[in-house]
Amino acid sequence: NKYQMGQIIGDGPHGNVREALRMENGEQVAIKMVCCKKDYISMILVYLQKKLLDIDHFNLVNYIEVEEIENYELNIVSELISGSS
Repeated sequence: NKYQMGQIIGDGPHGNVREALRMENGEQVAIKMVCCKKDYISMILVYLQKKLLDIDHFNLVNYIEVEEIENYELNIVSELISGSS
């Protein structure tokens, strides 16, 4: 596994956000775990990979990767920003 999951730091109607440790470099990250409908997961995955991963601005959270996991779920991995929403 690429990430060691930690505590839940947020939740909503489509999933939750967890703190996690990126095993390859020890970086603390946030992982938003989102449930998708089976018919739309491929389209959503491609869209998010194209849109989120190209964002690069010092005032915005940087996204690291978007990956499909089992049971029609996506993990959206971003840098962890403590103390803010």
